[in-house]
Amino acid sequence: HSITSKLKQRLSSAALCIIFTLFLLAGALKQAGATTAHREAAKKLYRHIAAEASPQETRSAMQALVLIMVDEHNYREADAILRELQNNTREAEEWARLQQQRAEYAVVTGNLNAAIDLYSQLQLQYLGTLHISVPACMHMLNLLQERNFPRKVDKKTHTITPSDKWYAWTRGRDFLKSLDRNPELIATADKATQQTLEQLRHCVNTLSIDYNVQTEERDRAEQNN
Repeated sequence: HSITSKLKQRLSSAALCIIFTLFLLAGALKQAGATTAHREAAKKLYRHIAAEASPQETRSAMQALVLIMVDEHNYREADAILRELQNNTREAEEWARLQQQRAEYAVVTGNLNAAIDLYSQLQLQYLGTLHISVPACMHMLNLLQERNFPRKVDKKTHTITPSDKWYAWTRGRDFLKSLDRNPELIATADKATQQTLEQLRHCVNTLSIDYNVQTEERDRAEQNN
């Protein structure tokens, strides 16, 4: 406690030196095998950095807190910190990376609904940034098929909630159509994105010949006529 107090007192006059020291100390405390008390001490130190340091050190400290929370399987708190980081960043790439982290943690916890929504938002907001939107769309389609909700018809309101497979097919189909109208954009994509794009095309083609998807599409077409 005395060491922490002295570091806090000197923070304003020697910020960089102390922040570096705090990171080393907190990093050591959060290593595997540390006691609960040590881990709590590390979290307090990182929170102190986040409250007192520059924006860059604040982001680093908060990311370190996220790693501690994940290591403790406290994904709810990790997501809350990531949301705060998103709210405080003006960099599009950074916001997208944080969104990807949130989606990945949602998958780990089995929260497919949240993960699908997060990847959907990411794909729609970064349509022209293919190294973000293409993998996001691929993840979304895979998760929709994993969740696999059936089509639902509300007999009172006559509203229809589409099945996950049909929705995955239409989202992927429409995205590919928009990309195919911009071949120059596709040509600029890196190799990894090109490979993911081919996987996406294969997924959409497979869904297009799925019996249930075809039946649902035919039923919807008949209802619209």
